[in-house]
Amino acid sequence: MPLSRELLDQMKQLCAELDPEDGVVPPREHRPPDPRRLRRHCGQVARLLSVTLPAAEDPLLRLLFVVQVTADPTGNLRVRLAPLPGVEVPPEVLLAHVTRARGWLRGEVATFVGGRRTPELLFEIGSPDEEEAP
Repeated sequence: MPLSRELLDQMKQLCAELDPEDGVVPPREHRPPDPRRLRRHCGQVARLLSVTLPAAEDPLLRLLFVVQVTADPTGNLRVRLAPLPGVEVPPEVLLAHVTRARGWLRGEVATFVGGRRTPELLFEIGSPDEEEAP
């Protein structure tokens, strides 16, 4: 059972240092994320967005497909999208439509992924033949 802030303040006044013997659970150390788990998570988000984009109400979102999803050091997900072959819409217009739908797409990811924190989605529009080094 978590201790109240008032009780913790009293304990800090009485003890030089709080430890598990005082009934206080020490904070967990922050561990870097497991690379395999992160890759799997990115793949799941890529598959989800590949299904979600064609079902969008915005007709310009239906013209996009997912090229790559990668995680950056801050925990955000970088989503590289590209227009379908033969689509002649400027990338700036596509990016504006994707930015407008960012909340909806993040909500879809949150529903799928679960957990306490849903990562921010950072979108980039590129061409289908561009590939980034992992």
